Amino acid sequence: MTQQTVLFTPIDTSRKAARHAALAAATRRAELGMSRAELAVERLHPGWCVLAVDAVRKFARVEQIRLAIEEQGLLPRPPEARVWGVITRRAAEAGYIAPSFRDKEQRERHMMPAASSNGTLKPAWKRGSAA
Repeated sequence: MTQQTVLFTPIDTSRKAARHAALAAATRRAELGMSRAELAVERLHPGWCVLAVDAVRKFARVEQIRLAIEEQGLLPRPPEARVWGVITRRAAEAGYIAPSFRDKEQRERHMMPAASSNGTLKPAWKRGSAA
């Protein structure tokens, strides 16, 4: 009996694979956009991201936090609003904010429309244990 040699790896062309690939590409674009926004704000205002993460620690909900920080002049307005994605992630990693869930089993995230994103649903956050 002869052994067959595999010349190529089969490609999954299912809809599920296509959706997964599209989501992965969108995630990479979002990461790139946030990285660029972070570099832009740090060029204009060195240390801004560190100060912004600390400001998030002092408030409860991210959408209101961003507006309050900017309106009260606690920090200069960043040149790119997407930098707040970086700040949100860092504040969550530090435990200043935590995801808000609709149910006690923490299966369904609480989402709310964001005025800053034309009403797009965004994850809701609550005060974290380290705040």
